[in-house]
Amino acid sequence: SAVRPMTASPPPSALALVISTPQPLWASVSASASPPSSRYASSASRQASVRFGVIKSALGFLVASTNTYGSLSANMNMRMEAQLAVNQISEYLIDCNSGVYWYDSTKSLCVLRTDGGSTTAHVFELNCESGELLYGKGEAVYRNGAYEYSVSPADLLVDNAVGFDVALISNDGEGISCAVIELKLETRGKTHTEERTIALRNKPEGKNIV
Repeated sequence: SAVRPMTASPPPSALALVISTPQPLWASVSASASPPSSRYASSASRQASVRFGVIKSALGFLVASTNTYGSLSANMNMRMEAQLAVNQISEYLIDCNSGVYWYDSTKSLCVLRTDGGSTTAHVFELNCESGELLYGKGEAVYRNGAYEYSVSPADLLVDNAVGFDVALISNDGEGISCAVIELKLETRGKTHTEERTIALRNKPEGKNIV
């Protein structure tokens, strides 16, 4: 019998290999969602805004604290200066033994003290134009039943003074028993009034002169 030639069988059909390409995680998010870079930028912007707000608040607090401290410091300094000035006047008034006179028209206080046969006139005067309370001293000479002196106060006792008043009081009609001092200072729109009553040991003669 005839031998049938062998025919080659067709090669098996090629298998289509589909290799899936990895997709980014955000690819499945809907088109309306922002990519990560956008979200990160938005978050960073919010954080920066918060940080700026915190810094701005802190700076505002520091400025307010500085202004408050400056105001308190100015008030404290003003109070101390007024007290020191009145203390100095008091030292002369307490031991005054030859006379004390208040001239209201010139805002001037004259304290006469005699020591070792010589008398010194201590004068405290407010310069209303400059706001300076000045001090000066000089020799006083007794003539015709009264002391004469010529003193031009030039030493600064305290500045920023807007008021200076003294009231000489005689409780028994036999000399000045006490003096009431009122000194008013003003700084940065704030005022402080130092008022003090000083008892005079020697009850010298004196007078309030308008």
